Amino acid sequence: MLYYDSRMFGKTWVDTTFLGTKVEKCPLDLWIYQEIIHEIRPEIIVECGTFLGGGALYLASICDLLNHGQVVTIDILDRKDKPQHSRIEYLLGSSTSPEIVEKVRARVQG
Repeated sequence: MLYYDSRMFGKTWVDTTFLGTKVEKCPLDLWIYQEIIHEIRPEIIVECGTFLGGGALYLASICDLLNHGQVVTIDILDRKDKPQHSRIEYLLGSSTSPEIVEKVRARVQG
């Protein structure tokens, strides 16, 4: 619990970066993500909440290592400095809006 509790001291997962981009996820969670991705080998990973794009970059990089998979990431804010990667598709909107749900559904169905 120390890792999570350290937020009260001003340092926690908020400072986590991947290749220089803020991820804002627990590094232990990232480790588990790569284990799951390696085992399941999903065609598409859907991320709800892009923020700065570090999570999407991490997931896309794992897909690169496996030579398999794409990342569709959704956010309500359009940040101009998002990392660019051939395996990442950014969608702008609410992940619960019918339009975005339909875009994701169409993407997943191919």
